[in-house]
Amino acid sequence: MTSLDPAFYAIANLGQMFTACVFNCADFLDNRQWKSIIQLVVRPLLINCTSSAHVEIFGNILPPFLKFIDVRLEKEWQAIQVTEEVQSKQDGNNDDDDSAVNDEIVAEKILRDLTRTYVDLVSVIASPADGKPVPKGHEATLVAGTAYAYVLSNQALFGAVFSSLTNIILMKDTTASRKAVTALGRSVPILIQMKRNDVYIFLGQNVMKACLEVFHDGYFQELHIEVITLMGEIYLGLRNVNNTSAYQTLQSLPGMSVEVLQTFDGAFMDHGKTKKERNVVLKDFLRNIKGATLSEAFKMFNTNKATPQLQRNKKRRDVLDEDENEGETGGVFDRFF
Repeated sequence: MTSLDPAFYAIANLGQMFTACVFNCADFLDNRQWKSIIQLVVRPLLINCTSSAHVEIFGNILPPFLKFIDVRLEKEWQAIQVTEEVQSKQDGNNDDDDSAVNDEIVAEKILRDLTRTYVDLVSVIASPADGKPVPKGHEATLVAGTAYAYVLSNQALFGAVFSSLTNIILMKDTTASRKAVTALGRSVPILIQMKRNDVYIFLGQNVMKACLEVFHDGYFQELHIEVITLMGEIYLGLRNVNNTSAYQTLQSLPGMSVEVLQTFDGAFMDHGKTKKERNVVLKDFLRNIKGATLSEAFKMFNTNKATPQLQRNKKRRDVLDEDENEGETGGVFDRFF
């Protein structure tokens, strides 16, 4: 299902029927099947939706669907983290069954695929121009009648969609996290222009806190530049409209003093600074908070080697990051039940 006739959306109670059908068997579907449902059913259904059907389709499908997938992904990523922590405490115990280890690798690969498929969908809904990059020299605009415009106009949908995107930032998949950060970055200029206090609070608190959490986990080290850029866009945008949400979030950091924060604010808001220079100011500010450089903060030292080792996912990332074989979607509906 890649395209749908507009007449399809005229079916009465389509959104309600779809939700009832999918969630009636939700507990019996595994991650591979959910990936296929998102990719082959939910995505085309939402992307091709006519503006006249936004209320029926988006209003009935998105809130329960996003909540269900968010909870599922959060639980499964937490389970993987617990498993890795248990394995790391076994001190080189090699008695594990090889088949069990292989099953874990495959399960994590499937979970990564589901996470990436999900963020692809949410990014399209939560970004102007259907998630496509804005041409150089142009600004992102809000086009009336689009799904993106409808999501922003509905407070409940805005909260559901952008909360999902923010949650994905902290999931242990670099590709998915980067896509979520990119999508949020593309939306920030438009969100700032909306002049809505609930949007400002969401950016200044929820998104800023998620970005700060990134710096407490060495897994996300390679995302620091993108996250600093996102934080800078939010901080600058909110300060320019006299909103203090982001400022207050930084003020709540442990050990933060008014003097240090005011010094940072003055340097960051200097009108003579370029975007790149502001990002450097923000990076130095975050580095000084932790008393170490961002790249050093999450390194652990092996007692047998002098070289610092980055504490990251210890699984075979070459296996996990391989693209799924094309053509596997054939007969996908045969696996649903």
